[in-house]
Amino acid sequence: MPDFSLEVVFIALSLMIAIFVMIESTLLERNGGKLLLKNSTFMFISLSTSAWMMVACLAWYFLDLVGLGLVVAMVYPLYGLLGLVYSAMLMRGIEVDDPAEVALPKQYLSFCKSFGLVYSILCLTALLESVGLIQI
Repeated sequence: MPDFSLEVVFIALSLMIAIFVMIESTLLERNGGKLLLKNSTFMFISLSTSAWMMVACLAWYFLDLVGLGLVVAMVYPLYGLLGLVYSAMLMRGIEVDDPAEVALPKQYLSFCKSFGLVYSILCLTALLESVGLIQI
């Protein structure tokens, strides 16, 4: 019987967040890079993916993560930091009067989608490792 500890739950929820990252970037891409402020699904996903930065940091510190589970906790805050730097570089020099009119560049959305895909594979592998179905 697999062990469903807090560590396993964190990794499983991280997999869900990885899928949310891909959905969020796809929705943004379909809307020309502009935020979907009236779409409750988008707002829920966006809030979840943003809040997960703090959750991942807390999990990294408080949970007894080992192997790929530890990597799952370390990588998400790193993605947030690198994403912030990358988006700032891409948006440098662009003047916007209304924040609702900001359109995120396609390069940034591709970065997010790529991260979501790689992170989901990492989370799935870490989940299988943590329940003892694979050994790495």
